[in-house]
Amino acid sequence: MERLIKEGNEVYLAISESEDNKLFEEMGCKIIPTKVDRRGTNPIADLKLILSYIKTLKKLKPDAVLTYTIKANIYGSLACGLTKNKCISNVTGLGTSIANGGLLSKLTMTLYKAGLRKNHHTFFQNQPNYDLFKNAGIINENNSSIIPGSGVNLTYHCAEEYPDENSPIRIVFVSRVMRDKGSFELFDAAKIIKEKYPDVIFDVIGPLEEDVDPEYIKELDEKGIIKYHGSQNDIHPYVKQGWANILPSYHEGIANVLLEGSACARPVLATRVTGCKETYIEGETGIGFNVKDVDDLVRALEQFIEMPYEDKVEMGRKGRKFVEENYDRNIVIEAYYDKIFDR
Repeated sequence: MERLIKEGNEVYLAISESEDNKLFEEMGCKIIPTKVDRRGTNPIADLKLILSYIKTLKKLKPDAVLTYTIKANIYGSLACGLTKNKCISNVTGLGTSIANGGLLSKLTMTLYKAGLRKNHHTFFQNQPNYDLFKNAGIINENNSSIIPGSGVNLTYHCAEEYPDENSPIRIVFVSRVMRDKGSFELFDAAKIIKEKYPDVIFDVIGPLEEDVDPEYIKELDEKGIIKYHGSQNDIHPYVKQGWANILPSYHEGIANVLLEGSACARPVLATRVTGCKETYIEGETGIGFNVKDVDDLVRALEQFIEMPYEDKVEMGRKGRKFVEENYDRNIVIEAYYDKIFDR
C-alpha cells in the first residue's frame, strides 16, 4: 500500500470501521466502511457483504482488487467475477473453518472453488495449502503461486542487541489469544516453567478471542504466570526486550510474528506444523515442539532456558540471516506488482 501510494496510485480499503483505520488514512488510503463479521455464519449477513462489495466495485471500477482472509477472499473474488474486475487473492492460511474439517470445511472449500476459479491470480503462503487447493481443483499452476508469507520489513524489524545476560529471560507470545494459537498449552506450560524457573517472564500481547475467558487471563496475570499487555499497535519494543518468540499454533499460513522476531535476532520456539516450521531451522534458528503437547512444549522451553547465553545470541544471529535470505518483504511486493501491472 505504501509503495502504491508513493507512486501516485489511489488505494481504497473496504474494511470494518476501527480506530486503527487512522493509520491507513494517514498513509494516504481511502476507507470504505464495510461490515465484515469474521466468524459469523449468517447467510443473510454474508449476502449483504457480497452485495456491498459489488456496489463498491461498480462505483470505483478499480484496476485491481487485492483480497486476503477467508471471507474477503471468497466473497470478494465472487464479487469480482460478477463485475469482471481483476482479483488477486492471498490465502494466508486454512483458518479454523477448513482446518477442523467437517461440513463447514466442505462448504468453505466449495465457496472457495466458486470464488477463486475466475481470479487473475491467487497467492499461497506455504506448499501444503497450495497443494490442497490444487488437488481439489480450485486453482491451477497458471493462476497461482507461492510467496514467502507476508514478508518482513527488514528495516523496521532490524537486528537488535540481545538482552543483557543478567536480565530475566522473557518469552514473548504475540498473537490473537485463542485455542487454535495454542494459547492454553502455553499457559499450562508457563505454570510448570514458573515452578522451576520463577524469574522467567511470559509476555502475552494480543486481543482475546471469544473462546478465552478474560477472567482467566486476569487470574494468570495476577498470579504472575504471564504478563498480559493487551493489543498493541507496535510489538517491536516487546520483541526487542524478549529473549525468544513463541507460537504454539495449530496451523498458520506463514507465521509473520515469528519471522519478525527472527529479523530482530531473536530465536524462535514454535510447533512443527505447516506455517510455523517454515520460519525456523531446527536447532540453528529455533526449537520446535509437537502441537497440542504441553510436555513437549515444556521440554522445548527448558532446552532454551538451559542453553548457554552465547548459544542463544548465536541462534538469534542465524535467525536474522535466515530471514534476510528468504523472507524479505520486497520479494512479496515485487510478486504483487508483477500481477497488478502484468509485468
